[in-house]
This record gives sequence, C-alpha cells and structure tokens, in this order.
Amino acid sequence: MSFIKMLSRRYTVLSVLSTAFLLVSTDLYAASSEFENGLRQYENGAYKKAVSALQGAVSREPKSADANFYLGLSLYKLQRYTAAGSAFDQTIALDPQNGSALLFRGLAHQAGGAYAKAIPYFEKAIAVNSDLNRHSPSRMPFLACCRCFV
Repeated sequence: MSFIKMLSRRYTVLSVLSTAFLLVSTDLYAASSEFENGLRQYENGAYKKAVSALQGAVSREPKSADANFYLGLSLYKLQRYTAAGSAFDQTIALDPQNGSALLFRGLAHQAGGAYAKAIPYFEKAIAVNSDLNRHSPSRMPFLACCRCFV
C-alpha cells in the first residue's frame, strides 16, 4: 500500500473518531448544562422548572445517578410520589449504596401509603449510611411509624 493511501485511510479513521467524540462531548455538555440548571432550579425551590431541566438531563444521560436523584427529589417536592419513586429506583439501580436515594425511595412509598414497601428501603438506608443511626437515636422515626401501620 502506498504511503498516500495509508495516510488517507488513517486520516479518514481519525476524522470519524474525532467527529464521534465531538458529538458525544456535545451531548454530555448539554446534559451537564441541563443538570446544572435543574440543580439550580431545585435549590431555588422552582421544582417544576427543575423537573423539566432534569428530565432533559436524564434523557441525554440516563446513567447519571445524580440527575436521576435530583429529578426524584424535585418530583417528591411536587408530591408526585410515584414518579419520584421511579427516579429513585433508577438512582438505586445505578448506585445501590446511595443512602439518600434509599431513604427517599422509602419516603415516597410511605407518602403513598405503602408502608410495608417503605420498610426495606429505610432499613437498607440505615445499613449503608451510619450517619442516619447517629443523628436519629430512635432509628428513624418514620421507620417506626411504618412498622405501626404494617
């Protein structure tokens, strides 16, 4: 193979790879920007706007545990407990040791009246996050509350 043909093929491969990288980078940047906007909206108490931005971030980067978690929190604040639970489920699937996601998944079940379903999430949240035990000597009052209703 001539040097020119070999150089041409390498240039084509590099061109394709750099274009693919640019497209992926642009998509990740857009997801990051939407996430940052959603986080800012959440922190400002604009939960509907946060949901919109975070849904965009999750659609671009579905494996972002943080975007899924804050989407769940925003939905929870809007009292959309079923949708919040789905976002927390996705967070837990991506990060099984996320104590906050486990806690809020339990709270979403509790808010929906599914007390028996909430208990395992609270117990696992306690197991993975020892701070919950230290800050709540009664081992989380909402866990005790759920046990009363079961």
